Amino acid sequence: MVFLDRIVKSQAKNLVALAVVAGATSAQAETGDVVVAEALFRDGRQLLAQKDYAHACPKLAESFRRDPASGTLLALAMCHERDGKVASAWGEYADVASRSKLEGRADRAKAARAKADELEPRVSKLTISISPDYGDTAGLEVKRNGVVVQTALLGTALPVDGGTQTVEATAPGKKKWRAQMALAASGDRQMITVPKLEDEGDPPRAVAKPAATPRARAPEPPSVPTKEDAPAEPTPAPKPDVASDIAASITPDADSGRGLTGTQRLGIATGAAGLVGLGAGAFFTFRAVSKNNDSKSGCYGDMCLPGAKQDRLDARTAGNLATIGFIAGGALTAAGVVMYIVGRRSSSAQTSSLEAVPLAGPDALGAGLRGSF
Repeated sequence: MVFLDRIVKSQAKNLVALAVVAGATSAQAETGDVVVAEALFRDGRQLLAQKDYAHACPKLAESFRRDPASGTLLALAMCHERDGKVASAWGEYADVASRSKLEGRADRAKAARAKADELEPRVSKLTISISPDYGDTAGLEVKRNGVVVQTALLGTALPVDGGTQTVEATAPGKKKWRAQMALAASGDRQMITVPKLEDEGDPPRAVAKPAATPRARAPEPPSVPTKEDAPAEPTPAPKPDVASDIAASITPDADSGRGLTGTQRLGIATGAAGLVGLGAGAFFTFRAVSKNNDSKSGCYGDMCLPGAKQDRLDARTAGNLATIGFIAGGALTAAGVVMYIVGRRSSSAQTSSLEAVPLAGPDALGAGLRGSF
């Protein structure tokens, strides 16, 4: 009995040692997966900011497979949405919302749920059904893009990404049936029916390729009236062109026989500076719009990737410069026109004097007039 007890205790020690070694090995493998997942996530996030979705999405998907973090899944959903895979993005956003709710991330859960609700009407769907003439479906196997479609899913509209869908059907002693159908990336609804399979020894049918039965699509939008049908619109009045007015006023008055006065020359220079300011405002407006559009690929609401966040900051800076350019340019242009007109009038009066004075300060830029009449 003592000998048997020692054997039992020895075996128990061995089992404990094996459990410790197995746990350590499992922990080491798990740690390795986390490290690899982090490297894949960083690469995928950088490629996503560069709009290289073909390489970014697979890296993010593998990172999530190794370490299923909700932040990685959110980035993957954003990648699939930008890549036009609406069905995948919709399912991933919904999954992020559920995971974030369990993790106590109410802000992320709310944002992901809003995106899922936004994409749901745009998800394309494919319904695969069995012909009523088939009869007994025992042994029948249906695949879509190489993946078996479970019997419970037949006849159900399945969310699918846009592109070519390949449906195959096989059964013991029957010929293999195969058909393809193209679905649009957004809002498409299609239906395909698997016909009764032919026996191996049957001659080929007259129609080898079965025709897919499309499901009723959404009604077409109302026709847009042509240009001829539209009522004639009144010709808009031409807008005042300040630049043209200044250019036309540069020519000296033929009746006076005199050249430009000093005030008029200063008015022309001031107006030209104003036009430069307006041009700068237009340039920075275009830059602000461009940078804001660039930031949209990596941002959703207040959530932005690093590159997209910098684009959004650059857009705000350009917008501020555009505002300054328009205000300063408009003020200088208006002042130039006033100085030119008043300077021309003052030149005909022998007893009057007029002098233009530039004005500058920390918060304003413009010009003023002073003189005696």
